[in-house]
Amino acid sequence: MRVRSPQSSPSGIWAPLLLTAAILVLDKLEGPATQYVGVLTAMPLLASALAGPLATAFVSSAVLLAAFGFGFLQEDQFTGESAAWTQAQLTRLAFIAAAGVLAVVVARTRTHRENRFRRLAGVADAAQGAILRPVPPRVGPLDCASVYLSATSEASIGGDLVEVLDTPYGVRAVVGDVRGKGLDAVRLAGQVLGSFREVAYTVPDLQDVALPLDRSVRRDAGPEDFVTAALVQLTWDGTVTTVTCGHPAPFVVDGDGRPARELDVEPAPPLGMLAGAPAATSARLTAHDRLVLVTDGLLEARRPRRLLDRRSGEFLPAEQVLGASLADGTLASGLAQVVTEVRRFTRGRVRDDLAMLALQIRTDGPRRGRRRP
Repeated sequence: MRVRSPQSSPSGIWAPLLLTAAILVLDKLEGPATQYVGVLTAMPLLASALAGPLATAFVSSAVLLAAFGFGFLQEDQFTGESAAWTQAQLTRLAFIAAAGVLAVVVARTRTHRENRFRRLAGVADAAQGAILRPVPPRVGPLDCASVYLSATSEASIGGDLVEVLDTPYGVRAVVGDVRGKGLDAVRLAGQVLGSFREVAYTVPDLQDVALPLDRSVRRDAGPEDFVTAALVQLTWDGTVTTVTCGHPAPFVVDGDGRPARELDVEPAPPLGMLAGAPAATSARLTAHDRLVLVTDGLLEARRPRRLLDRRSGEFLPAEQVLGASLADGTLASGLAQVVTEVRRFTRGRVRDDLAMLALQIRTDGPRRGRRRP
C-alpha cells in the first residue's frame, strides 16, 4: 500500500515569514535600545509544526538570512556602528541556526509519524471494507442506501454492521452494534455478518435467523460482550417483518416531511443473551414509505457544552431529522443530509459509531411473488 507524504500547509511557510518581517520592522522602529531579533528562534519551530522538512529548512534559512541582513541595518547602541558582527548579534544568529536544525528534525519526525498513522489507517479501512461490504443501490425489489460514520477520526473503523441480501424469502437486512470499539469489535461484527450471510438464505422464518447469530456471538465474544441487532424482511407487496434484539426499532418516513415514526416491535435481549427465538412483528409499507434502520450513534447524539466538551446537552431530535432529510430526493442524499445534521448538532464531536440503512420498494418493473427455495 502506497501512502503519499503529507503536503505542507501554505501557512507553514507564509506565517513564519510574515511574522519574521513584522518582528524586524518592529525592532527597527524601536531603535537600537530594543532587540527583538532573538524572538526569531521561534519561527523555524513554528514552521516545523505546519510544514514538511524541506519547507521548514527553507523557512529556517530565510529567517537566518533576514536576521543576518538586519544586523547591517541596526546600529550598536554603544558604538553606533553596524551591529552585524557584534557578539550579541552573532549569539542570536547561532541560536536561530540551532533552532532551524532542530526544526528540520522535528518536521521530519512529525511527517514520518503522520505517514505511519496513514498506513495504519489504510490497513484498518481495508479490514473494515472487507468485512462491511458496501450496500448496492438496488437489492431485489428495493432501492437501498447506507452510510457509516466512525467515531474514530483516524480511520473508518468500528463495531457497527450493515448487510442487505436478496433471499428466497424476500430481501433481508440486518443493522447491528457491537459493544465496544476497535479491532475486537470489528472482528465480532465480522462473525455476525458471516453467520447472517449464511443462514439468511436457508432459514425460512426471520425469528429463527437470530438463533445462529446468537450462537456465533456466544462462541466468539467475551463474557461481557454482546451485539444488538435489528433484522428486517421486506417483500414486493410492502410487508415488512421485524425482529429486534436489544436494538432500536426501525423508523418509517412517509415522505410528507413529518417526523419519522417507529415500527411497533417486540424487543428481545441482545445477541449473545437470547434464551430462545425472539418474537417477530409484521407491518405494511406503502409505495412512498421509506424504512430506516439506525444504530445508537444517531439516537444518542448530544449537543456538547462549548467549554467542557462533554455530552451533557440535549439529544438530537432523531425523528424530526430523519423525517425532514428523507422526505424527498434519493435515499443516499437523504442519509448524507442526516450525517450533516448530526455533525452540525454535535459540533463535529461524534462520540459513537453511526450506521444507517434506508430501504424503499421500487415502483418500476413487474411485480413478483415471494420465492421459495
